[in-house]
Amino acid sequence: VTKPIAVTRAGWATGPNTLMADANEVFDTTFFGKAFESPVGSDSPDSNQMFEYSALMIMASTDATTVQVDADRDGTFESTYTINEGESAFVNGGVKKGGRIVSDKPVQVELITGDISSNYESRFFRLLPTSTWTDALTTPVATAATVDGSTSGTRVWLYNPNAASITVRKIARNSSNSSSLTTNLITLAANANSSQTLTEGCAARFESTNGAHFYALSTTDSTS
Repeated sequence: VTKPIAVTRAGWATGPNTLMADANEVFDTTFFGKAFESPVGSDSPDSNQMFEYSALMIMASTDATTVQVDADRDGTFESTYTINEGESAFVNGGVKKGGRIVSDKPVQVELITGDISSNYESRFFRLLPTSTWTDALTTPVATAATVDGSTSGTRVWLYNPNAASITVRKIARNSSNSSSLTTNLITLAANANSSQTLTEGCAARFESTNGAHFYALSTTDSTS
């Protein structure tokens, strides 16, 4: 293109139609990378089982791209794919938190999750390469949702990719009417997740106390 544009890709399954739907922003190729880790997976603790099914869709930007996948993070690449520009490799489930994707040329990686046998609970996440991970992240706003008759807000899933535990500082308001900020410290074990529920209508900032890099993604719970 000759001027900046925004592109979004949406899709849904036949049968449940838009009850099983999601959408993702389409990053420009400067956000492609050669190394990725999944910040959540089928072993991420969650009572709603939103990550029970965790899969990967990997797309190449260049012909003859070799992609290796260690979906269960056991240190061994169990799958190798060779794909051309615009082609995809599909890892159909079995992705655990910390699952690794390594390629010899830039690719983009989509994480697809769902609650197995649910009528409508599937989510898409566009992953960022590990080279862009940082020690501070901000989520702009949280939305309330009703889950099984009870209200549950947006959650942020923190992931510590490091071999040692880290401490993450959470800075947020206790209510949308509050003018003061509250700081809480969260201890994240090595290669572990922590789920943080946000205050409705409020942003939140997460900072590691020692400069260690980490990753975060947000979800809004829905009835399954």
